[in-house]
Amino acid sequence: MKESEETIDNQLRKPTKKPTLRWIFQLFEDVHYVKIEEDNNTRFEVENIRPDGETALKLLGSDYMDYYLLSES
Repeated sequence: MKESEETIDNQLRKPTKKPTLRWIFQLFEDVHYVKIEEDNNTRFEVENIRPDGETALKLLGSDYMDYYLLSES
């Protein structure tokens, strides 16, 4: 985060470049991988990713973005 000058909000909603690992894990607590079946089609979605979680994934790289079904745009 330091190298990219990115920040995420900490538990007190203040921007930080040094979040705790516990906080990073908490950003993903409510994220769900959902399987949806409609008309003989199956698709998957990832629900409830917080904006700061997306920022963390972006900084980790495309392998992590792909895992959460996000593409770099």
